[in-house]
Amino acid sequence: MLQFFKYERIADGIRILGLKAELEDIVIPEGVVEIADLAFASSDIETVHFPRSLLRIGSNAFSECAFLRRISFPQRCRLRKIGNDAFWDTILTDLELPSELEKIGDRAFLGCEYLEEIKFPYGCGLSEIGSDAFLGCEALSAIYVPSGVPELIGIEEYRSLIVYGRK
Repeated sequence: MLQFFKYERIADGIRILGLKAELEDIVIPEGVVEIADLAFASSDIETVHFPRSLLRIGSNAFSECAFLRRISFPQRCRLRKIGNDAFWDTILTDLELPSELEKIGDRAFLGCEYLEEIKFPYGCGLSEIGSDAFLGCEALSAIYVPSGVPELIGIEEYRSLIVYGRK
């Protein structure tokens, strides 16, 4: 599966640096722990399926991917950090975040004007949402937060959109 990617081996697994060929649908293979800064920036990808092993998505990793409409995380995905500007200016429509996620960087979803829903999972460990993380998400109509999740700092300006309980 790695034949489509530029990559390097790092201490805790594999870091994806980019693509070797133009692809629209990407399945990141197990064993990948990091998507490097700018790895897929400005590419023509439309969907990305992340592996359970993923820990970090770098800054600007998917920024300005004008056709990126869907990303998916498997259950029990180990993702801890989404970097600054990671999905800036994409056409994502909904976002279901993994429960292990601890940090969303500054402007991570800036300008995702078609993003309608954000779902934080039960048992969410998120402790930090960077400034302007969802700025310019014009279509945002609901942020689903399960009961029992502590107050999420960084989404105060969207307080009227927060729906507590499961969806």
